[in-house]
Amino acid sequence: MGQPNIHLISLDESPLDTAAAHIIQHTSGLPDLAHIQIILDDIASAPSLRHSLLSHAGAKGYPALLGPEILTLEQWLHVYTPGNVTICPEQARLLILVEALYNAPKLLGQANAWSLADSLLGLFDELTLNRVSIHEDLDAFANNLARWYSLKHTEFHGLQHEAALVHQLWHAWHTQLQAQGLADPVTVKIQAMQNSLQSQHARVERHFIGIEPTSYSETEWIKALASQSSNHIWLHGNPRSHHNLADQGMLEFIEKTGWQIDSDRKPNDYEHVLHSVFDTERQLVDRAEAVRESIPRSPLTERLKLFSAHNAEQEAHAIDLQVRQWLLEGKTRIGIVTENRRLARRVRAILERADVLLQDGAGWALSTTRAAACIEALMLCIEDDFASDSLLDLLKSPFLFPDTQPETLKKLTYRLEHDIINNEGIASHLQRYKNGIQDRVERLTDIWPVNPANVIALLDRVDEASKPLQAIYKGRNASLLSALQALLESLHALGIYAAMQDDAAGLRILQMLDNMHNAGERHSFETNWQGFRAWLGRNMETHYFRPSSSGGPVVLCSLNQAIHQKFDALVIAGIEQDYLPGAPTRSPFFNDAVRQQLGLITRRTTNRTRLYQFYRLLFAAPSILLTHRQEEDGEPIGESPWLSAIRTFHEHAYDDNLQNIQLHALLQTGKTEVMRCDTLQLPDKQQRPAPAVHGTQLPHAISATAYQQLLNCPYQFFAARCLELKPPEEIQKVLSKKEYGERVHLCLQAFHSNLERYPGPFEQELTVNNRDAAIQLMLEITDVVFQFDLKDNYTHRGWYHQWREVIPTYIDWQIARNQTIKVYAVEAAKEINIDNKLMIKGRLDRIDSDADGLYVLDYKTGSTPRKYEIQNGEKIQLPFYALLCNDEALPIKQVEYLQLGQHGQFKPVFPQAGEELEELAEKIGARL
Repeated sequence: MGQPNIHLISLDESPLDTAAAHIIQHTSGLPDLAHIQIILDDIASAPSLRHSLLSHAGAKGYPALLGPEILTLEQWLHVYTPGNVTICPEQARLLILVEALYNAPKLLGQANAWSLADSLLGLFDELTLNRVSIHEDLDAFANNLARWYSLKHTEFHGLQHEAALVHQLWHAWHTQLQAQGLADPVTVKIQAMQNSLQSQHARVERHFIGIEPTSYSETEWIKALASQSSNHIWLHGNPRSHHNLADQGMLEFIEKTGWQIDSDRKPNDYEHVLHSVFDTERQLVDRAEAVRESIPRSPLTERLKLFSAHNAEQEAHAIDLQVRQWLLEGKTRIGIVTENRRLARRVRAILERADVLLQDGAGWALSTTRAAACIEALMLCIEDDFASDSLLDLLKSPFLFPDTQPETLKKLTYRLEHDIINNEGIASHLQRYKNGIQDRVERLTDIWPVNPANVIALLDRVDEASKPLQAIYKGRNASLLSALQALLESLHALGIYAAMQDDAAGLRILQMLDNMHNAGERHSFETNWQGFRAWLGRNMETHYFRPSSSGGPVVLCSLNQAIHQKFDALVIAGIEQDYLPGAPTRSPFFNDAVRQQLGLITRRTTNRTRLYQFYRLLFAAPSILLTHRQEEDGEPIGESPWLSAIRTFHEHAYDDNLQNIQLHALLQTGKTEVMRCDTLQLPDKQQRPAPAVHGTQLPHAISATAYQQLLNCPYQFFAARCLELKPPEEIQKVLSKKEYGERVHLCLQAFHSNLERYPGPFEQELTVNNRDAAIQLMLEITDVVFQFDLKDNYTHRGWYHQWREVIPTYIDWQIARNQTIKVYAVEAAKEINIDNKLMIKGRLDRIDSDADGLYVLDYKTGSTPRKYEIQNGEKIQLPFYALLCNDEALPIKQVEYLQLGQHGQFKPVFPQAGEELEELAEKIGARL
């Protein structure tokens, strides 16, 4: 016999609407519902519940209601919280545990204290909720842990660290709480649940909707609630078989409670098919055949559709198009459910462009907001010595210096970026920027369009405002509180704090910082800059910003927020392995076997819970679209196994993959996107560009690089050489491979020729006897060439040492070559006319000679062309150099690359000589 106050709501029904109908139907004294309390798992469901209550009351002739009181479980339990306890705030809990880890360096080892503390807090909460105690004696706890792992004593050595860490931190944490007069919030929650069982009022009727226990304490508590007739428990689902993956969690919970729930409702065809999809009793093919025999026509095709997008952008546009179609059909409540917040934000942007209003219940992490980006730019400025990227991000933030006219700040920032950072090539350090400004003023006084003193004043202001943070960064250690106070001081001085007070997300960040400050005042300890950054970053990631609701017809929410709601139409988006079931939060403590013995949440229970949430959503609307993307940045994306199960089952049963063909066709037309145009008229139809080169635009001379560019891309040659357009130069913070090659060329030039300001050249006849002297000279030249690079960036030492390793090999090769071939010229600039029509020019790295002819060498520190590319005329540098030497008294005998590789590797490659070279050079010249 069933229990009358435990209500099982079928999957096709709305839990909120069904409960509302029951309350109105069975309550005497309408419209007075003041004696009724409704406790929900999520307050976001409250508006829908109120609407249903008013709708059913209106049907009975009551247009308004007095009450009921609608609360979340947390709000309801707060009334029963013991009044004589001080609950430890979440921030303080974390700090207490992190300090304990810092004080136990042997236990902490190389682990990150902040992430480890997060994992420990989660574990401690689970242990408390499941009434698992950790024995005061470490050996006793270690023996228990060995038993849970099913290990013999001789096998337990590897887990002793885990036992010691959990045991010591558990007791240290509780001892610290007790010493500070604080109570663990989970323990207080259990006390509140117990108190609620003792504080029952005969006149008060309570309805618990969607409260699903996940621990022993919660299960025992809800069992006790159900034994009191004034409490009503509402469960959503119609579980029938342990063989069905989606039913297992609900059935196990009902078994734990011992409830006898009668459910004689016969499932409809739609439910029967979906139930068969997730059944594990038989093979999929057998289940599909059985379903096709009993239900010849698929009940899914009119209600459920799939959309497999090529990428995330196509998926977002498909959702946008489907939602707008549903709105045109008159649907007034449309849900978009996804765990992919990046996709959610893109969908929101596209829909808002079409003037579709959304209610976003999920929000996003504070770290992804513009306000957080401003703080991150400031922190990176401190860490990277005001590197250009970070500094420009800070200066371009709308939160910086709100007391300055935006146009003025924008102009000063532009001049700094364009004139000083880009043109002067200064990549970091405030004083370098200022020096660059002064140098530029001295050279270009009459044409610089802004007062340089204003740019310097801006940098001075940033420098002065950030000094509190600079002091923390440069110091060895500081307390968390002093580091946070330094951040707040800098935010105030930069005007960021005041600007954030006028921004919704910024205000949420300031509230978070205030909570951190309160925790730091009560419990602070010394740490380094990385520790403070970890604390700040952790809070930015774990705190969320939810924009104010627009009250629109479209609801954007997470899986957990949508499970008890009903919609006119629904999109379940991002159904991929990474999100459904998704990777569970892995704890570094206890494997799943141990967790299962202790009653803790395992990966299996997490996946089972999420499957049941997904399964219930398949009944939440009469029209449902399931979407996923097939790839991201060229990499395939695995679809969710649950989506794959539905599609594969339906293909076997009904020879239909449920793809929304119509939606695919509409997207391919290219006429379904909403475009915002800022002009009254559409632009004229554009023709394919056909550039023409006037005679005055032709370059006077062609280099090997220009010739190669012409072969690779004629239009690029036209833009670069005829129109003389150049891309903006990127500021190099680290020596590039090209710049490294230039340094090596300079070293070789100084060694073989008289180059001002550098040691060299080596004036003796190079032989085995003076090998060491030659190497020493080349090393001295190298030190001079690389000296500024080594001062500028420590990573440049890698390039420096790479060249030093090559030097002995190069000298040995040169000694052997000197026996027959001598250096003729280095860095030789050449110009020559071809058929009196065209001039070609170039600078040859080196020309050697013997009695019979010349040898052209081109140094290569990077990759060289393939041999077949040279021989078939695709890479023209070597034969082009041969053309350049046609005016020499001696003939060209050979051209080749000198490969200066890594780890001392050095070798000549791809020599071109004789008739082959002559023929190739002639063809190259004729083609040009």
